[in-house]
Amino acid sequence: MTGFDTLSEHLDNLVGGRYSSYSYAYDVISTTITELDGDIAHLPDVITDVFFDYTDLLEGFLLVLKRRGGKFSDVKDILIKFRDYYSKVRDLVEMGNSDDVIRVADGLAELKSEVSGRNLLPTLDEYDQEIKELFDSMSDEEKEEVRTFFKEMRDNG
Repeated sequence: MTGFDTLSEHLDNLVGGRYSSYSYAYDVISTTITELDGDIAHLPDVITDVFFDYTDLLEGFLLVLKRRGGKFSDVKDILIKFRDYYSKVRDLVEMGNSDDVIRVADGLAELKSEVSGRNLLPTLDEYDQEIKELFDSMSDEEKEEVRTFFKEMRDNG
């Protein structure tokens, strides 16, 4: 099973209500997306941009559900759209056909507009809280690696 298959399975499970919590869904889907980064590095930027726009929107939406909670029935229609739209994004990535980028990007913009219109995009405070919790859960060694990374970025401009 590829990482793309795994993400598809997670989306099916999410739509089917088979996850115990939004927090769990966010964690497993975010991990799967992170693992896919290397699988698409060889693709043209226009294709990876669409892929990352989709995954950023999906992760942001799931972060909102994780942070704010809510009834599954209130968001199931959007979850279905995310799942269904993933097949278009996946086809774009797997076929590597840049001719489809505009069509897929336009559809993604419509999905983002709907998510935004329902106030289901994360706020900066929600992102900040997630980063803080992630950092707090790291070992001292991992925290030092993060500090070193940011120090080097700052020093190297």
